[in-house]
Amino acid sequence: MCGGKFLSSMARMAAKFYDLSAKLLTGETFNFSSLQGKVVLIENVASL
Repeated sequence: MCGGKFLSSMARMAAKFYDLSAKLLTGETFNFSSLQGKVVLIENVASL
């Protein structure tokens, strides 16, 4: 079924997301793993 493949793909994507980190303006590292179990909204704010 298509739904199973979609969920499997989403699970892999989620695992990669939580492996990411970013450097804050303060110089500290923010690990996305701290967001597990929370609702996260990602917005693309890039402009052409």
